[in-house]
Amino acid sequence: MRAKQASPPAASRNSGTARTSSSLDDRLILKLFPPIYRTQFISERNALRYLAGKMDVPIPSIEAEGERNGWGWLVITKLDGIVGSIAWPLLAEEEKKRVLEQIGGAISSMQALSPGELGTGKPSWRDFIDGQINNCFERHRQLGMSPGFLSDLRLLLADAPSVIPLDAPPVILTGDWIPQNILLSEDRGIWKLAGVIDFGDVMTGWGEYDLLAPTAFMCAGSHGRTQSLLRGYGAVDGECDDAMRRRLLTLTLLHAESDLRKVDIDGWEDRAAGLFDLGDIIWPRAG
Repeated sequence: MRAKQASPPAASRNSGTARTSSSLDDRLILKLFPPIYRTQFISERNALRYLAGKMDVPIPSIEAEGERNGWGWLVITKLDGIVGSIAWPLLAEEEKKRVLEQIGGAISSMQALSPGELGTGKPSWRDFIDGQINNCFERHRQLGMSPGFLSDLRLLLADAPSVIPLDAPPVILTGDWIPQNILLSEDRGIWKLAGVIDFGDVMTGWGEYDLLAPTAFMCAGSHGRTQSLLRGYGAVDGECDDAMRRRLLTLTLLHAESDLRKVDIDGWEDRAAGLFDLGDIIWPRAG
């Protein structure tokens, strides 16, 4: 059942000013979007409607929805599994590689779908990248990037329009394949990707954009893990060539939530003499 323009459930009252979600029972979750997150509400609602029954991995389904006083709300199904931010540290190395290959495959499968109307109301990929280029230097300066890295960043940004494909047919992107947004399950010691949640930032554009989050937060600079992710995604032999590495590095700096301080690779700052070294650290070469 889908309730349109209905009053939000009572649980939404006095909920604060941030996006929140609350468990209604063992099957349903109430997700709230205050007015400042209206774009995310529309994105999540449209994406869950469009992707229903089309994904190879479970995603929530909408049971009810509505808006009131500028607030949007969704009642969605609760998926089985353990959130990745909790489960990931428990996995053995080979299980991490297995799950990363499944994540790569899930990304590829989603991107094989026609984007339909999911890009409507969002900037085009070209406009998005142009905006990110214009704001990138100041963003990273304010985040405390070192002068040497900032010098390299100027060079990277100058080349960005020729490095990033701007007019390729767009695919569906979430930009958010992070441990907090995936669910994992285990059966007799074998872990698998059990679900994906949070579609509030869905957009359309160049597919490699969705490889950034798992490499930054789950691959840990390991060639084996990165190879597994890329193999699942469909890269030949799971390897990243120089052109792809440069695209990924550029996109990492241009990502809507880019902050190098959050890259989860131990000691990378001590290994990177310059910003361009980061490409080989995040996407290491074989051998």
